[in-house]
Amino acid sequence: ASAPAAPAGSYQERIALAASEPAAFWGPLARDVLVWDTPYHTVSDCDFRSGRIGWFLGGQLNVSVNCLDQHVRKSPESVALIWEQDEPGT
Repeated sequence: ASAPAAPAGSYQERIALAASEPAAFWGPLARDVLVWDTPYHTVSDCDFRSGRIGWFLGGQLNVSVNCLDQHVRKSPESVALIWEQDEPGT
């Protein structure tokens, strides 16, 4: 697999791109890094004045696949998850 598409430029240039053109910054990263069950059709649709915030519209993904499964496939001998019960008295 190829490396994820990271926006070119210095750290400060990438910050500026993320602020000025969020779709150009986040779109390629989300497309290349995350596993989508259904691809998104729009990176963002946000209007802060009205409080409408939408990211990756139309897209569906499985958090378990993205957080665990893809790493298990790459390194099956490595620990994928450590779970610790958090209940009083145990």
